[in-house]
Amino acid sequence: MRKVLGGNRHQLKIQFFLETLLLVLMSVLLAVLIATFILNPISKILDLPLSFDLLHNVVAILFLLAITVTVTALAGFYPSLVLSGFNPIAALKSRSAAKNTKGISLRRGLVAFQFIIAQALIIGTLLLIKQMKYFETSRWDLIKMQS
Repeated sequence: MRKVLGGNRHQLKIQFFLETLLLVLMSVLLAVLIATFILNPISKILDLPLSFDLLHNVVAILFLLAITVTVTALAGFYPSLVLSGFNPIAALKSRSAAKNTKGISLRRGLVAFQFIIAQALIIGTLLLIKQMKYFETSRWDLIKMQS
């Protein structure tokens, strides 16, 4: 829409990167909030002294900044190049989308890669749940044996 209204390619690239940065920053802040609230119950379940003090942990702050910059660059690069290069008239008539139906496109490859990663995370989560249940039952068995 911005290109139709007269925006040039450089302005569109900056807009895509800023939108991506905003989404990544909101995601990082949400992750920090969730980690802050979830850490105490997890600490009690695992019976470990876990703490989360982000303000005094420089390594964690640098890690979050590096992740933010990396994800913003990777997630904003492709849309900024491809979408800013569309011809507005052809894009609105959806002729540009009809040309790329043959072969394996980058978009199809990325969707497949995203599906594979999602499946790996789901399987990892299920394995972690089974490990936690095993840990809990073996711990109670050990306590019963000691009593």
